[in-house]
Amino acid sequence: VILIDGSADGIFEGFTLLGNSTEQVTDGIRLDWTTAARRSTSGNMFRDIRIRNLKCIVGISLESNGTRQLDGNSLQNIVVTGYQVAGSWTTSGKYQKGIAFGNGSFGNIYDQRLYGVDVAGFYYGYYCNASSFAMYSAQPEGNATDFFIIPGAQTTISNIQSQSSGRFLIQTSAFSPIPVSVKDIVFVSSHMDPSTNIVDIYGGMWTFDNFCAPYTQTGGGGAYVGATFKIRGAFPTRPGVVTLNNITLNNSLISGILPTATQAQIVVHNYSQFNTSTATYTITNQA
Repeated sequence: VILIDGSADGIFEGFTLLGNSTEQVTDGIRLDWTTAARRSTSGNMFRDIRIRNLKCIVGISLESNGTRQLDGNSLQNIVVTGYQVAGSWTTSGKYQKGIAFGNGSFGNIYDQRLYGVDVAGFYYGYYCNASSFAMYSAQPEGNATDFFIIPGAQTTISNIQSQSSGRFLIQTSAFSPIPVSVKDIVFVSSHMDPSTNIVDIYGGMWTFDNFCAPYTQTGGGGAYVGATFKIRGAFPTRPGVVTLNNITLNNSLISGILPTATQAQIVVHNYSQFNTSTATYTITNQA
């Protein structure tokens, strides 16, 4: 709907993209730098924007193309609403990525900043493919996976309350030791993925601080089930190095933290198991 091709230090603010559910578009907003553009793309500000009822594949694209520069952009006070149905998500059709960073090419497509950017009803809420961002304060809802992270540089996710999503975070490729920090998270869902893995990590360097997943159910409700962190590395030179501090799950320590290969190096401090029946905690001080 809006294509911005070549923009340095632009400001785009105060509007709504409102569809009528009949349009067929790839991106709601796409920020790019193609060979046709007359200047590089960096340092732009997007704020006070709503995207809703728009049949798009990607809500906001900061994917760029190849390794062409697209960095240092800011997003603030934005809501992107898709219409995938919680618990019946599909990887085909519309509403695949709420906000997308990078295209799989390691280049100058990183260092994006997000403040109060909410995504709901997509397969992937925030999709980072060999890129990076720093994100503060959001309420994702009803996404199959809130965060898909293959980091291309340092990445920070902080102060997030997730509701009714299938998983919180996955990383599918055993990448180099690029630091990712996840802090102050609440994850509550009655539509959790049947695997019960709310976090699935495949290599890299990760720190989780103050992560709480007390109420987790599958199938739209019913009995509570235990949430799990699945952590693995691919081989010795691509290990999964993970530090977990102050973690609360509706699960025991042994069942909640699942290393699945010898290349997983895990340190856990202050793990607590939440009992959904009594709303009490059982503390494991250190493991």
